[in-house]
Amino acid sequence: MIDAYIDVVIIEFKKLELGLAKKEEVISQLRQRARRLLSVYPEKIQRIWFYGVVDFDKEFIATLIEDEFIKLFSTGEVYYKAQKISINPDNPENSKIADIYILSYKTMLDDAESRNSTFLNILKKSIKETAESRN
Repeated sequence: MIDAYIDVVIIEFKKLELGLAKKEEVISQLRQRARRLLSVYPEKIQRIWFYGVVDFDKEFIATLIEDEFIKLFSTGEVYYKAQKISINPDNPENSKIADIYILSYKTMLDDAESRNSTFLNILKKSIKETAESRN
């Protein structure tokens, strides 16, 4: 059997209308999950993508900025950070990078709708071109 690396995607959903402290937990929880996964499968995981979905307000945006998240282009609120995850605190050099994205529910839905619309337009164009080439 060939040892293969895997990519991991984790999505953490938070309830709507939480207070700031509970919203901030999403970042900590994503890091904790990354550490746990990497401690169990250190030689199997190639890359980790984490998505935290939470409702946004000015205080939460301030937290993301203070934690050096970068605002990404999107139809709404999406922030990104390449987070160094320490697999073993006794060996700080042994770490991996987790890509952490924090986005709002509205952004998640709007971006999905946009991707689906683009896909459907490409599919329709392809079907039309195929039909026209057969005539």
